[in-house]
Amino acid sequence: MVRQALWRAILLTCGLPALLSAAQIDAVVDRTRIADGESVRLELRVNGSPDEDVDLTPLATDWDVLNRSQSSQMQIINGSISRSQSQTLTLMPRRSGQLVIPSLCFGPDCSPPVSVTVSDAAATTDSPLLLEVSPSAQTAYVDQQVVLSVRILHRGDLMQASLSEPTIENGTAEVRQLGEDRRFETRRDGTLYQGIERRYLIYPRQAGPLTLSGLQLDGQLESNPSQVRSLFSSSIRQLRRRTEAITIDVLPPQNAQGRLWLPAQQLALTDDWQTDPPTLRVGEPATRTLTLTAEGLPAASLPTLTLPTPDGWKSYPDQPARENRESQTGLIGMLQQKLALVPMQAGPITLPALTLDWFNVTSNQWEQIHLPAVTVEVEAASSEIGSVEPESSVAPPVSPATVAPNRPTKKEAPAPGNRFWFLISIGLALGWALTGLLWWRSSRAPSNVPSNTPQDAEKDAFRSVLDAAKRHDAEVTRRALISWIRLRWTPHPGTELDTLTHHGNPALKASLDTLNHALYKNKTTRWQGTTLIAALKNLPAPDTSKTTALPPLYPDLPREKSDH
Repeated sequence: MVRQALWRAILLTCGLPALLSAAQIDAVVDRTRIADGESVRLELRVNGSPDEDVDLTPLATDWDVLNRSQSSQMQIINGSISRSQSQTLTLMPRRSGQLVIPSLCFGPDCSPPVSVTVSDAAATTDSPLLLEVSPSAQTAYVDQQVVLSVRILHRGDLMQASLSEPTIENGTAEVRQLGEDRRFETRRDGTLYQGIERRYLIYPRQAGPLTLSGLQLDGQLESNPSQVRSLFSSSIRQLRRRTEAITIDVLPPQNAQGRLWLPAQQLALTDDWQTDPPTLRVGEPATRTLTLTAEGLPAASLPTLTLPTPDGWKSYPDQPARENRESQTGLIGMLQQKLALVPMQAGPITLPALTLDWFNVTSNQWEQIHLPAVTVEVEAASSEIGSVEPESSVAPPVSPATVAPNRPTKKEAPAPGNRFWFLISIGLALGWALTGLLWWRSSRAPSNVPSNTPQDAEKDAFRSVLDAAKRHDAEVTRRALISWIRLRWTPHPGTELDTLTHHGNPALKASLDTLNHALYKNKTTRWQGTTLIAALKNLPAPDTSKTTALPPLYPDLPREKSDH
C-alpha cells in the first residue's frame, strides 16, 4: 500500500507541470455571415503560455490573411500570476459558400473551428464599394487601340487601396496606362458615390482571342467616422472586389494587300509650304516641314515620310521627331519630318504630291490622305557672296598725275623780299621733274613687284576656305568654297559644289557630302573640317601637259601626308 501511494505521488508530481502549462484557446469572429469581397475579423484568445506561435497554414485553402495584430497581458492576483494573449486576424474569403475557419494550433494547443457563410457579391445591394471594368471595343483589329476603363465607386472614405494591373492571360498585346487617375462623382440607384477612374491602352499584336485577367481591389472603407470604435463596432472595414476576365476578339488586317497597315480613328497630313510657298534662291537651302497626326496610334507606329526628289533639287531629310499626346479618346501620335531642300536651277519647280493609305477603324474602310503638289519660284543665285571674298594685300601703284604740283598760270617777277621763297620753289619744281623722269624710265623696264593678279585672288580665296575648315565652321566653309570655285572655274550659279566634285576625287566628294550632311541633316554634331582640308590640299592642278604625274593645286601650300 505504501509503495502504491508513493508511485501515485511521483506520477502526480511529474504531470503537474504539463497540466499547469496547458493553454486554453478560444476563436471568436465579428460576423458569421458576410458577402464575397467583405472581410471577417477572427480573434484568437489564449489563456496561459502556449509552447509555440500559431500556425496559419490551414487558412491558405479558403482564406487570405490581410492583416495580423497581437497583444498580451499579465495579471498578479493574491500572488498568483496569470498570462493571456490575443491575436486578431483580418481574413478575406477566396470564394463564396459555406466556409470554415479551421482549427489553428499553438503547438499542441488548438482553437475550435468556426463556420462562416459567404454569400455571392452579386446578390448584395447598396454595396459601399464597387469595381467596374469596361473596354472600348469587344472586337478590334491588330494594332488597333482599345481603351480599358477601370472605375472604383465608394461611399465613405477609401483608405490604403491597392488595385492590381491588367495582365495578358492569352494572346499578345501591349498594355500601358493612359494619363493620371480621374476623380468624379456619380449616382447609382439614387445613391451618391465618389469615383476614381483609371484608363489603360491596349494594342493587340496578333489575331485571335485576347484575354485580360480580372482585376482585384483591396482597401479599407470608413463608412461612419462618427461611430465609437471598438474591436467589433469599428466603422473601418477591409474590403475586396474582383472583376471577371475580359476577352477581346482580335481580327487580322483587312485587305491590306501589301499596303502599310495604319488602323486609326483619324489621320491628317499637313505641309507648311502648302499655304505659304516660299521664294527660293539657287544654291540656298530651305526647310520644308511635313506633319503626320494619327488619332488612336502611337507615334512609334507612324512611318517615316519619303518624298521623291525632282530634277533640279537636292534633298537632305532630317531624322523625324515623334511625340505622343493624350486625349479623352486615347492617344494621338505625331510625326514631324523636316527636309532641307537646295534648288539647283532657277525658275518654277513643282514638288510632287504625296498619297498615304490608312484604315479607318470607325467606318471599317480604307481611306487616303493626299498632299497636293506644290510649285515654288526659284530665283537665280546672287553673283556675290559676302564675307568670304579675299581682300587684295597689294596696293595699286600711285600715279604721279594724281599728286602733280600746282603750276602757276602766269609768270610774275618775284619781289626782292620773296627771293628766298622763289629759289625754294625752283628747287621743288626740279625735284618733281626728276621724280617724273625716274617713274617713266621704271615703267618701261620689267617690274619685279608682284601685282594683285587673278591667280593671287584665287589663292587668297583658297586660304579662306582652309581657315574656315580649320575652325570647323561648316556654314562659313561652304560660302568660302563657293567664292573660291567661282574664281577658279566660273561655273553656272548654283552648281559650284557640283563643279568641284567633278574636278575632284572620291575622297573630296565624301568630304563634301559630310559637309552637306552637317549643314542640312545632322545639326547636333559639330562638323570637323580636317578631312576636307586634306582632300583640298591634295587636289591636282588642271592637266595642261601630257605627263601622268599631276602637280598639286597650289605648290607653295603644304600638302597633307597620306595615311598609306
